[in-house]
Amino acid sequence: MTEHPELAIVTQSPDDPIMVSLVSQFLENEVFFESGENQNLLPSLPADFNSYKAIAFDEPAFAAARGQLIDYASKDGFLLNMKPPRGVDPRDFNVVLMLDHLTFAQAHDLILCAGLQRFHPGLRRVQLARTDQQLLAELKPRLLKSVSIWEGWHEFNLYYWKAALRLAEAGHADAREALITGIRNAAKIIPSALTIDYMSGYFGAVWLCDQTGERGPLERVIANVDEVIVRRPRHMSLLTSCGFADDPLGLKDKGNSLEAYYDSNWNTAREIIWTESMLMHGPTFAALARATGDQKYREEIEKLLSHLERCHVRKDGLLWHCTRGDQPGGGAWTRGQSHALQGLLYVLDEFQPRDPLYERSVGLIRKVCRALLPHQDPQTGMWRNVINIPQARLESTGTMIFTLVCARGINQGWLDRKEFEPAVRRAWDGIKTRYWRGRVAGSCRGTAGAVDDAYYLARPQGGSSGSTTAHLLMTLLEIQRL
Repeated sequence: MTEHPELAIVTQSPDDPIMVSLVSQFLENEVFFESGENQNLLPSLPADFNSYKAIAFDEPAFAAARGQLIDYASKDGFLLNMKPPRGVDPRDFNVVLMLDHLTFAQAHDLILCAGLQRFHPGLRRVQLARTDQQLLAELKPRLLKSVSIWEGWHEFNLYYWKAALRLAEAGHADAREALITGIRNAAKIIPSALTIDYMSGYFGAVWLCDQTGERGPLERVIANVDEVIVRRPRHMSLLTSCGFADDPLGLKDKGNSLEAYYDSNWNTAREIIWTESMLMHGPTFAALARATGDQKYREEIEKLLSHLERCHVRKDGLLWHCTRGDQPGGGAWTRGQSHALQGLLYVLDEFQPRDPLYERSVGLIRKVCRALLPHQDPQTGMWRNVINIPQARLESTGTMIFTLVCARGINQGWLDRKEFEPAVRRAWDGIKTRYWRGRVAGSCRGTAGAVDDAYYLARPQGGSSGSTTAHLLMTLLEIQRL
């Protein structure tokens, strides 16, 4: 007999940002809620609504069933009416952050007041019942559509293009064609890179040249990267993350409005090195070093790798998120670990196994992954937003990338199967419990640097952004190879 869910969520707009964020809060806590065909949310109040402990809904759903809901609330039922913020211009504020703060507070209030069971076995059974083939059938079309139309050269391009490349390597010929189309489309405009985010996709121009011989995009990428090497400020000999030394606020060199809005109109990062540097710079410099043979690109990888080894590795083997000079400037943030690990993973795509940089990259991956093992949550298989703090929230994006890196490490022979595979299997189950209609719940929003753990603990979490499909698909492909 199927166990009855404790919560009903009613909306005709399941992809509305506030509903996505709300569902994410309940999934993160594994609260068992009613779902319809293909895991859609309920479009109207169910006939047996009095059997639920609580009902959450948006304003249109309330208007459609106002009398019934008022009657339900006058008895033993608990209601949560989600109202989006009014009058906020997304160009002036990151609305997603605000929504995640709002839904986190209200969802937890409902969980407590209505006595909803957290980590409910009924929800876990439903989520784990989906096979890996079902997930692949959902994820692949989403990814290929995005790859074909995606513009830009930033962080998401890196994720989507690498995921398409992994699909092609796994025998999906349509992924190769979609990737060629996507990179050609993006190559129509290759602006100067004011920030590290907008360098991360540059490896794609190298891959396109490898596959088709097209050198036009590659030549423009080389010119932009060489400009960064000459003009970007340095700290401890390393390239910093944004601006140019002669244009610190990016006021005269704006590549595009989004980049200028989010990243370039400040210069506080000129003495900070984040683990993001390995993710954003690593794949590009490694690809250019291989393609051109120019030593200057290899030297950038060597400098960054040496800095990570010397200044970011903690005594316990985990990584500080950022450093100022040779001193740590952040905690053991989950995605701080995953940024470095994922960057190293893509650096390894470009070097031969006997290359000293290859060997050092594998060594750092092995050290960090081994340090992560004792901190895996035994109940869910997840890792926490701040790795070494037991009270921190469980976090999905870092967990997903740890699973990806460890599974690929096993498959490539970098990591011992006996030591790492049990953790990979537990983590994959945890990730599946948080997957919902193309997104993964419990994803920590991005950060700047910080002086203590309190900053990272306070970061909002919600339904993950556009990188979900790529990360989840890459992880799934590695799981299938185990």
